[in-house]
Amino acid sequence: MMEIFDGIKRNGTQGAIRRWPGYLMKCVQSHFEINWETYYSESKSVRNMALHAVATLGKIQQEDKTVETLAMAQRVLCAKKEKNKKIADKKPAINSQLTMFDF
Repeated sequence: MMEIFDGIKRNGTQGAIRRWPGYLMKCVQSHFEINWETYYSESKSVRNMALHAVATLGKIQQEDKTVETLAMAQRVLCAKKEKNKKIADKKPAINSQLTMFDF
Protein backbone atom coordinates (compact mmCIF):
# COMPACT_ATOMS: atom_id res chain seq x y z
CA MET A 1 0.00 0.00 0.00
CA MET A 2 2.87 2.36 0.78
CA GLU A 3 4.16 1.82 -2.75
CA ILE A 4 0.80 2.93 -4.13
CA PHE A 5 0.76 6.05 -1.94
CA ASP A 6 4.32 6.88 -3.02
CA GLY A 7 3.20 6.56 -6.65
CA ILE A 8 0.31 8.92 -5.98
CA LYS A 9 2.72 11.45 -4.45
CA ARG A 10 5.08 11.23 -7.44
CA ASN A 11 2.66 10.93 -10.36
CA GLY A 12 -0.73 11.84 -8.94
CA THR A 13 -3.09 14.67 -9.75
CA GLN A 14 -1.74 18.01 -8.54
CA GLY A 15 -5.11 19.70 -8.12
CA ALA A 16 -7.88 19.14 -5.63
CA ILE A 17 -9.56 15.75 -5.74
CA ARG A 18 -13.35 15.75 -5.33
CA ARG A 19 -13.84 12.05 -4.62
CA TRP A 20 -10.83 10.63 -2.76
CA PRO A 21 -12.16 7.02 -2.50
CA GLY A 22 -12.81 6.88 -6.25
CA TYR A 23 -9.39 8.36 -7.02
CA LEU A 24 -7.66 5.92 -4.68
CA MET A 25 -9.53 3.00 -6.31
CA LYS A 26 -8.38 4.17 -9.76
CA CYS A 27 -4.78 4.46 -8.53
CA VAL A 28 -4.84 0.97 -7.00
CA GLN A 29 -6.29 -0.49 -10.21
CA SER A 30 -3.67 1.27 -12.28
CA HIS A 31 -0.90 0.05 -9.98
CA PHE A 32 -2.06 -3.55 -10.31
CA GLU A 33 -2.35 -3.25 -14.11
CA ILE A 34 1.27 -2.16 -14.24
CA ASN A 35 2.76 -4.45 -11.56
CA TRP A 36 0.63 -7.60 -11.81
CA GLU A 37 3.52 -9.78 -12.99
CA THR A 38 5.57 -8.93 -9.91
CA TYR A 39 2.74 -9.84 -7.56
CA TYR A 40 1.99 -12.99 -9.54
CA SER A 41 5.58 -14.26 -9.38
CA GLU A 42 5.81 -13.40 -5.66
CA SER A 43 2.58 -15.26 -4.93
CA LYS A 44 3.82 -18.32 -6.82
CA SER A 45 7.04 -18.37 -4.85
CA VAL A 46 5.18 -17.96 -1.54
CA ARG A 47 2.79 -20.75 -2.51
CA ASN A 48 5.69 -23.02 -3.40
CA MET A 49 7.45 -22.24 -0.12
CA ALA A 50 4.24 -22.97 1.80
CA LEU A 51 3.72 -26.28 -0.02
CA HIS A 52 7.34 -27.24 0.61
CA ALA A 53 7.00 -26.38 4.31
CA VAL A 54 3.84 -28.47 4.63
CA ALA A 55 5.47 -31.38 2.83
CA THR A 56 8.56 -31.12 5.02
CA LEU A 57 6.51 -30.99 8.21
CA GLY A 58 4.55 -34.03 7.08
CA LYS A 59 7.77 -36.01 6.72
CA ILE A 60 8.96 -35.37 10.28
CA GLN A 61 9.29 -38.75 11.89
CA GLN A 62 6.92 -39.49 14.68
CA GLU A 63 8.36 -40.48 18.02
CA ASP A 64 9.20 -44.18 18.05
CA LYS A 65 6.89 -45.85 20.55
CA THR A 66 8.01 -49.43 19.98
CA VAL A 67 9.46 -49.85 23.45
CA GLU A 68 6.37 -48.44 25.16
CA THR A 69 4.12 -50.70 23.09
CA LEU A 70 6.15 -53.82 23.90
CA ALA A 71 6.21 -52.92 27.60
CA MET A 72 2.44 -52.47 27.62
CA ALA A 73 1.98 -55.83 25.88
CA GLN A 74 4.22 -57.52 28.44
CA ARG A 75 2.21 -56.01 31.32
CA VAL A 76 -1.04 -57.26 29.77
CA LEU A 77 0.35 -60.76 29.20
CA CYS A 78 1.82 -60.96 32.71
CA ALA A 79 -1.48 -59.84 34.18
CA LYS A 80 -3.28 -62.60 32.23
CA LYS A 81 -0.77 -65.21 33.42
CA GLU A 82 -1.23 -64.14 37.03
CA LYS A 83 -5.02 -64.21 36.65
CA ASN A 84 -4.89 -67.67 35.08
CA LYS A 85 -2.56 -68.85 37.84
CA LYS A 86 -4.98 -67.64 40.53
CA ILE A 87 -7.87 -69.40 38.78
CA ALA A 88 -5.80 -72.60 38.50
CA ASP A 89 -4.96 -72.44 42.21
CA LYS A 90 -8.67 -72.28 43.05
CA LYS A 91 -9.47 -75.40 41.01
CA PRO A 92 -9.28 -78.63 42.98
CA ALA A 93 -6.95 -81.41 41.95
CA ILE A 94 -8.38 -84.04 39.61
CA ASN A 95 -8.17 -86.80 42.21
CA SER A 96 -9.86 -84.87 44.98
CA GLN A 97 -13.56 -85.23 45.51
CA LEU A 98 -15.74 -82.14 45.44
CA THR A 99 -18.01 -81.36 48.34
CA MET A 100 -21.47 -80.00 48.00
CA PHE A 101 -20.33 -76.39 48.62
CA ASP A 102 -17.27 -76.30 46.32
CA PHE A 103 -17.70 -74.60 43.00
